[in-house]
Amino acid sequence: MPPPLLLLLLNRRTYQRAIVVPTHSLELIWKNYETFENTTAAATSSTGGSAATAKTFSTRVLSEQRPRFQAARMAYRERKRKMEGIDTAALPVPPGKGGPAQLDQLKLWKAFLEYERSNPQRLEPASLTKRVELAYMQALMCLLHFPEVWYDYARWHADAGEGVASATSTLLRAVAALPSCLLLHFALADLEEAQGNSEAAKQVYENLVKQLEPPPEALQQQQQPNGAAPQPAGGPIADLPSDQHALVWIQYMRFARRDSVTASRRMFIRAKKSPRCPWQVYVASALMEWRHARLPDVARKIFEKGLEVAEFATTPEFILAYSDFLCDLGDVDNTRALFERVLTEDANRKSSMLWERYLAFEFEMGDLQSALRLEKRAREALGESGSAGAGAARNMQLLLLRYQFIDSWPCTPEQKQYLAYLLNKGPAPPGFEKQKRSGRGDSESGTDREGRADRDRHKEEGDRDH
Repeated sequence: MPPPLLLLLLNRRTYQRAIVVPTHSLELIWKNYETFENTTAAATSSTGGSAATAKTFSTRVLSEQRPRFQAARMAYRERKRKMEGIDTAALPVPPGKGGPAQLDQLKLWKAFLEYERSNPQRLEPASLTKRVELAYMQALMCLLHFPEVWYDYARWHADAGEGVASATSTLLRAVAALPSCLLLHFALADLEEAQGNSEAAKQVYENLVKQLEPPPEALQQQQQPNGAAPQPAGGPIADLPSDQHALVWIQYMRFARRDSVTASRRMFIRAKKSPRCPWQVYVASALMEWRHARLPDVARKIFEKGLEVAEFATTPEFILAYSDFLCDLGDVDNTRALFERVLTEDANRKSSMLWERYLAFEFEMGDLQSALRLEKRAREALGESGSAGAGAARNMQLLLLRYQFIDSWPCTPEQKQYLAYLLNKGPAPPGFEKQKRSGRGDSESGTDREGRADRDRHKEEGDRDH
């Protein structure tokens, strides 16, 4: 191919690549491209070629490229409109710490990402992938601490981007950026497991639980005489609340159960030996034995082992989980015996949660006289005997326990909304707060208002005398 012709083709290809890039100078590039094609046609005719053929070719090429240019121009204008209001220089801070404008910025970025994924320029798959990747990287410079943006980025890769490998890489970067976000760790483990990479998924869980277990040297010191109780190795996960620790062990137990029940049992034993093992781990293990292995006796033993832990024996949530399990078995006698046993503890006797569940159980499974006697015991234990104020609300709560079923209350929707507000279980009915404020204002409109006016007048006279 002659060098002049090669140069012409390279220039044409460069122009055609440039006119699909949405930039502020796109109009100028298009005009230069038109000039280039027209000049090329004229030069061809002057060197002995057919002028009509050269002009026809130039017109056809420009007609083919014009829709691409117009799509890029429209995309540039729309992209510019989408970017209006976005502060690309905003520092990445955790949710809730970026001031009042943070939520607005989040919405604008999400709208921009959705726009880019819609492929407004009708790009080829490879070019679209690069375009969307750039958009996500721009967004994450400001939204680094928002886990949903990281996960959305990974899901896009898995569904329409560069595939599962890129999704995995994205989640690895996500957990490095947000090491205390268990949601992203679990998503990474599931993605690895779904691809058959069980060892990689297991390593994700191991990296988490190692922060909750004491290091090997601490265990060796414990074996020495007068050795102190071992403490967790520490890390971002160890600094989280105990319910988050429970989720780590529970998800690991579920992962192990998909291999075998025996593996999940070994994981429970390992979790039980860790410092400050949460009560939720016992409940999860017991329910696995019941729901998956159909071994109620094993599940019951796990619950009983939990009750031997002093902290769990006074944790209403653990006790109620045990009672729910017994009710699922239809074991009415042992359910009643459980409530009676735990209510001997001083801390439990003041727990309205336990009394309410025991009463609901008794009204459903026992006879009326027994339930009424239990209700009297509950009033005495909670220190409420029908007095006004909080006692009135408690009376209504105890009455509802007799007749409600799941979310159905024996009253009209309006009454239910008010009673939920009375029992601190819902917002105020429409207009109720306004009426209360109005009532307070009316009560002041008489003698109180006159007295306040007299006090203000005397105060002003005293100030003038001074």
